[in-house]
Amino acid sequence: MKKLLAILSVILFISCDDGDMTFKNFDFGNATLQYCSLNDLLYKYNGTEMLILDIPSSYFTNVEGDETVVIGNNNKVIYRNYNNTANSSVICSDIPPSSPIVIEEWNASAGGTLRIQTEKLENNSYQHVITIIYLEFVNGGQSTVIENQSFGTYTTQQSYQFEFIVDSNDNEIDVLHCDGDAGLIFKYNAYYEALKLDLTTEAKNALFVDEVTPGDEYRVYEFDENNRIIFDIYSGSLSSDVICSNVPPVNPVTLERWNGDGGEIRVRTTISEIDGSYEHHIALVGITFINSGNTEETFEIQDYYPEDETEYPFGIYP
Repeated sequence: MKKLLAILSVILFISCDDGDMTFKNFDFGNATLQYCSLNDLLYKYNGTEMLILDIPSSYFTNVEGDETVVIGNNNKVIYRNYNNTANSSVICSDIPPSSPIVIEEWNASAGGTLRIQTEKLENNSYQHVITIIYLEFVNGGQSTVIENQSFGTYTTQQSYQFEFIVDSNDNEIDVLHCDGDAGLIFKYNAYYEALKLDLTTEAKNALFVDEVTPGDEYRVYEFDENNRIIFDIYSGSLSSDVICSNVPPVNPVTLERWNGDGGEIRVRTTISEIDGSYEHHIALVGITFINSGNTEETFEIQDYYPEDETEYPFGIYP
């Protein structure tokens, strides 16, 4: 999948040809970045001009770092000038309009470079700062060089909510479990997400003891290769049958799997004031989740601790 992005401030031009230049303004400093879901494009336009960055979305993953983009077959920067004022419909329509039409197009030649610096923001989104290192635009026998200029900033959001404490009505989300001594303990939410505890019988016997834990004490068990925590994102609505089935359903399917690394599960046991049964309060601490599809993409469970809390309250296990 490709993204098309354009944000450009004031640019210095260096002519490499003595021919007549129509590539003159190239000013997108105040233009607004727009997205076309029809074509999965990002673009900007100003007056009759449009600027397009066409590179795979893999350059905009939610991973902090610094990456160089080399212009070539799969990485393109395109400048277009139209015979009238440009608008969204020229690039975001099933059938492009008859007007305006492109009167010139300049393509960045192979070998040019961009730099993308990605930083995680406090709201768990990611900011991608794009800089032109060197681009040579060509059109026939003419060329123009742009270098060491800001291209702009593109922000991506995380693909998940990770909300397993309360639902949209502020009701607590129930802790559920699959049948069997080694069955999963899990929760799922309205965002097609599930948080699963895959614990051995030994771990369950150590944690879920029908005996009140005194004061601030708790039972603890560390996650390891045999006792796992898994965060799955699905394509559709969930149920206990979907999660507990031995045969994966045709629908919904698992879109993303995040495996927990490190951390521990804590259990505090109390007596229910309603029926006198034992209630096992589960909390999660110190876990790093790693995207199985891109192991460089991670997040910490502590980012989702409730305010002023030092652990994530998973809920009460019956």
